[in-house]
Amino acid sequence: MTASGKAERNKRNARKSTGPRTQGGKLRASRNALRHGLATVADHVQSKDVDRLAAALAVFCTNLPAELVRPAAAAELQLRHVRKVRARVGRDLLDALRAEPVKDGPSFLELLVRYERLGRYEHNVIGRRKRSLRTTIG
Repeated sequence: MTASGKAERNKRNARKSTGPRTQGGKLRASRNALRHGLATVADHVQSKDVDRLAAALAVFCTNLPAELVRPAAAAELQLRHVRKVRARVGRDLLDALRAEPVKDGPSFLELLVRYERLGRYEHNVIGRRKRSLRTTIG
């Protein structure tokens, strides 16, 4: 298999994988964060907290302007929030193992799926933090 043949196959496959195409699919995908409890990340990560953390980071990065440090601070606070939500779901998962099933509560499988999905969100925020740090550090 040549590298160009593999590259061409990858391009063809990428054209198929463009995400939701219908209005309904796009609407459903736009609500994923709401369904996983992360739509309120902006509410939990307040501007004053970002400014405070950015100021603390700027003490160590004296040669950088604050506007370069701020995205890294925001990503760090978002990561803390995602991990807090994921830890809460993890505790619910452990409680579901120990106790009798609750009639109107989520099932063990639903909690497990939610925990995994939150892991993907955590991974995305970690990537955002890494990119902002690379930009900040240069």
